[in-house]
Amino acid sequence: GRIFYTLPFQASINAMYKRIKEACPNDDVRLLHASSRLILTNNEVHEEKVLQSLTGASIKILTPFQIASVVLGTKGFEANALDLKGNDVILDEIHSYSDTSMALVYEIIKTLLHLHCRIHVGTATMPSSLRNLIYDLLGAENNVYKVELTEKQLESYNRHVIHKVENDDAAFEMIDKGISQNEKVLVVVNRINRAQTIFEKLEILHPTIPKMMLHSRYKRSDRANLEAKIKSEFDEKENPCIVVATQVVEVSLDISFDRMITDAAPLDSMIQRFGRVNRKRNANTLGQLKEIHVIKPSENKNDSRPYNYEVVKNSFDELHDGFVLEEKEIQRMIDNVYPKIDIASIKSHSILDEQGIRIPKLCDYPKSVLLDTLDIDSACCIVENDQESYVKAKSEERPKYEIPISIRTTFNKNFRTTGRLTCGAWPFVIPNEYYDDEKGMLLKGTENFL
Repeated sequence: GRIFYTLPFQASINAMYKRIKEACPNDDVRLLHASSRLILTNNEVHEEKVLQSLTGASIKILTPFQIASVVLGTKGFEANALDLKGNDVILDEIHSYSDTSMALVYEIIKTLLHLHCRIHVGTATMPSSLRNLIYDLLGAENNVYKVELTEKQLESYNRHVIHKVENDDAAFEMIDKGISQNEKVLVVVNRINRAQTIFEKLEILHPTIPKMMLHSRYKRSDRANLEAKIKSEFDEKENPCIVVATQVVEVSLDISFDRMITDAAPLDSMIQRFGRVNRKRNANTLGQLKEIHVIKPSENKNDSRPYNYEVVKNSFDELHDGFVLEEKEIQRMIDNVYPKIDIASIKSHSILDEQGIRIPKLCDYPKSVLLDTLDIDSACCIVENDQESYVKAKSEERPKYEIPISIRTTFNKNFRTTGRLTCGAWPFVIPNEYYDDEKGMLLKGTENFL
């Protein structure tokens, strides 16, 4: 059989590709996302890059949205359906999607069942109400094999002490404490602009301590280099350091730090963040507890963006200040925050109904209104200095210059552009001063976090 392994984020896809490639060096393993050809450039031959998007391969690692055509009937859905039919599809980290995205994943599962695929769902922090919906869709106990840890096993994973802090000043004191104890400190915030502001302040407070940023608004080539750097220069060394990141670290990187300072966020997101601290399990680390400091959400609801304020507030309230976070209690805590999950209906967008797949008469849907709503096909920018190189570059070379952004960002009052190219991904061109190799794209004042 063949395997399709889906993950929500580019960084997690890159990491999984490397792990599977190492485990299966003689198999045809392919990587599929916006900059997969860029990643492959470092260690793969050109012929394999050409094959990335074609039918076949023992294992494909991709996002669920790249197989969404079989639900929405968009361009190439017939080839995708043939590629998927009868194979194994792993839907990992499915808790990491928005409401509408989850509705699409739900419809993808329906269509995969129609195509006689064997479906494997992986998640660590799913509300019971959502788990039950998917469990019933898959056929409940007659068709589903569930793998869960026992309470005794879960207790062996207790590794964090939670501390609530009132504000940023108290949070900076915890960063100072960590550095004074030669710890590797991870700071996770909800918005890129806030990450950049905190990083600038830390440059002043700790000028000699190694530090770096990681978020989604870098050139694709810089992002790939930063992901490699955080592993080789920060994670694998014992010296004190500081990494400031957004939620891209939640499920993307296999790193282990000593202390975390984080913005309050939905509980399932925070649990994923916590997993980047005290992650390595061996004889020397079992039983050790590391400190997590969660900043109290502001009373200004806008400060909780991109999340729902009430969910963030309820999540913060579920945490017990000064106590060990017990793994066996996490499911109960998540269910308290999400007592009921309603999946939005997108049935009108799907080509699958009770009679099977509907083929519209002589219709061509190159794109989907639903995908436009999700903003999955995001826009991108390049800086002025890269404009000539981008125009002259081959198609597989252009992604390294691109800075992915939401199309909504282009309507922001702080977004400045000198024009837009009509080749490649039709990138907007931004002034050189709007980009910094270390800090990424600079959009002071914008609330766009992705």
